[in-house]
Amino acid sequence: MLSEKKYELTDETIVVRNDHVLHRIRALRDFGSVKAGDLGGFIEAERNLSQNGTCWVFDEAWVLEKARISDDAIVSDKAIVSGNADVYESAKVFDRAEIYGYTDVFGISKIFGHARVYGESSVFGMAHVFDNAEVHGWAKVFGGATIFGNAEISESAMVFDEACVSDDAKVTGCARVFFFSQIRNHDVISGMDVRADFLSDNI
Repeated sequence: MLSEKKYELTDETIVVRNDHVLHRIRALRDFGSVKAGDLGGFIEAERNLSQNGTCWVFDEAWVLEKARISDDAIVSDKAIVSGNADVYESAKVFDRAEIYGYTDVFGISKIFGHARVYGESSVFGMAHVFDNAEVHGWAKVFGGATIFGNAEISESAMVFDEACVSDDAKVTGCARVFFFSQIRNHDVISGMDVRADFLSDNI
């Protein structure tokens, strides 16, 4: 038996990016913090937002193309999720963050500010990516890792545990940054493991 729909597409539309027509959504019943009748953000079709769970698109956020929001995930403010991206579990994407490509964002991770996550990358666990940071390629950011400033995580790099990458630092190649490592300033880490006792020399 199909569950009762929790939202509908309204007649309020906007046309964005190569003529994609997005519809504002309206809640049909109470769930999570959303009340019946509440207006949400914009999606292209029902494929973009699950009718199950408490997931929701708030404010002026967009979800389009084959991107999907499910479980208890939230997209809000002016965030954009597009391409084949999946945002699920209890992840949050907000402010002016942008998620696209074949990216997976899940767990209780948060993407915000003007951050961009794209390619075939993944952000999950309790990870935070914000400010103007970028995660792309096949990179993975997870655990309690924090990426911010103008930091860039790319190629097959992994940042996890409680590691922090900030400022204009770059982690690339097959590098792994973990434990309590702090990579900052203009450091470029590529093809090496960086553990808890590592701090940038240029602090």
